[in-house]
Amino acid sequence: MDGNESSEITVEERGPQRLVFLDVAKCLGIVLVVLGHLNLFFNRVIYSFHMPLFFLISGFFVTGKHSFKSFLAKKARALLVPYLFVGSLVLLLKPIILILTGGHGWNDYFSLFLNILLSALWGAGSNKCLIPFGIGAFGAPWFLLALFFSLLITKALIKTKFGFLVTIPLFVASYISSLYFWLPLSVQAAGCATFFVYFGALVRKHFPRLFDSMSGWKWVVFALGILFASLQAVFSLGLEISWCRFDFYGLTALSSVVICYSFIVFCKGLSSLKVIGSFLGKAGAYSIVFFCAHSLELLCVPWSTFVTFVMGQKEGLFHKALAYGSRFGIELVLIAVLSLVFVSIPGIKALFGVKKKPRDEIARNEGI
Repeated sequence: MDGNESSEITVEERGPQRLVFLDVAKCLGIVLVVLGHLNLFFNRVIYSFHMPLFFLISGFFVTGKHSFKSFLAKKARALLVPYLFVGSLVLLLKPIILILTGGHGWNDYFSLFLNILLSALWGAGSNKCLIPFGIGAFGAPWFLLALFFSLLITKALIKTKFGFLVTIPLFVASYISSLYFWLPLSVQAAGCATFFVYFGALVRKHFPRLFDSMSGWKWVVFALGILFASLQAVFSLGLEISWCRFDFYGLTALSSVVICYSFIVFCKGLSSLKVIGSFLGKAGAYSIVFFCAHSLELLCVPWSTFVTFVMGQKEGLFHKALAYGSRFGIELVLIAVLSLVFVSIPGIKALFGVKKKPRDEIARNEGI
């Protein structure tokens, strides 16, 4: 967005231009993803909304303007190609890293390779999923699969008048079936995520000025979002789309929508700050690259070994803060370096759709 544009321009009025405050939300969302994978005490706050946030933003850009066939091709390139790219790198690197860091010999290489290949093909996000045949979870890239399928479902429903009559039963069926078995390609996670994607599409369609200047009732919703996030943290109410966990009879899904609204409003305020807003907005335009870089380092680097090494035999708060703080800082640097490498190599750069003018042309409707 040009710095001279009004911050009150709505989604409909911006046309093909970027919404900087959503880029800011995506950038901070990626930081929350990294923090969430540290598995520390603040996880419940982060997990109350951080993945629904990306699905909601994705839905914001689903319209009925293009054919389903062209939409399918575009999303396959934007989401499935990065999944295959990350999966190939993990398949290449992780067996070697596991052998070099101990616990495995070179004679285990083939079995490690096969296990990782099966995990990537099944595409489960968590070992808490009831995955058959002894296949392990692949991890963070599950999101790309779930987003792909949830976008396709939303695209098919967006022109109908009663889409929620499909999305809500789909949410329930995905949740219930996940209690007994886990299907490949994270399709059950996609079934639950469709609720958020479709909700985002409805917001864009019926309430295009929702994120304009705050009025009285919007401040109430903003305050409720903060309250709901606090309550979910205090009472340990879970929301993890990767394995379809929605506590309190699924009401955490509804509360997460309110929390996402509060977070996006906060990000819109940040976007109005010239220096911070510009930096975060530009970074958010590359969020898909950052996410893939994070997925790669998360799956390949033995972070638990690193934390144990830094802490040594000490269990105090200082040593724990030092270990996890060091990990977080190194991860951010590693993500930045990997992302820079990705966008500097022409062939890899093309995989992510990065062109000469990334602020205008990088795919903005993937929600990440």
